[in-house]
Amino acid sequence: MPQTADDFVEIQNLKARYCETVDRGARDPEGLPIRLAEIFAEDAVGDYGTGLLEGRAAIIEFLMTQICAPLDWLFHALHTPRIEIDGDNAAGHWTVIAQSRAIGTDSIETLIGRYQDSFRRTSSGWRIASICGRPDG
Repeated sequence: MPQTADDFVEIQNLKARYCETVDRGARDPEGLPIRLAEIFAEDAVGDYGTGLLEGRAAIIEFLMTQICAPLDWLFHALHTPRIEIDGDNAAGHWTVIAQSRAIGTDSIETLIGRYQDSFRRTSSGWRIASICGRPDG
């Protein structure tokens, strides 16, 4: 299937939805699993620097318990997207600046790094097939 400008926009929007969903999850975890399930492929893999996460359920559990739960708030800002599409698969590279504040603290943490992701076109649209988000990107 040939790539189109729509594919680039859909992938950028999917990644933006991921960031907004995780950011919102720190303040409002109730619907987080449902919102994230619409972003990841069922067999997605993740690497946030703490070991390989295999499957959408494992990624969602990690994001809920290790990323969102200890935070009062979280804010991602993505920059310099580079997307390479090959049929029904794509690679995405993003610079990320994320700021957060842990519950019960006044200290704001800043993380600067890169996301290296792969995407797969499904019958429901593009989904994240793998995500690697680490400071050493």
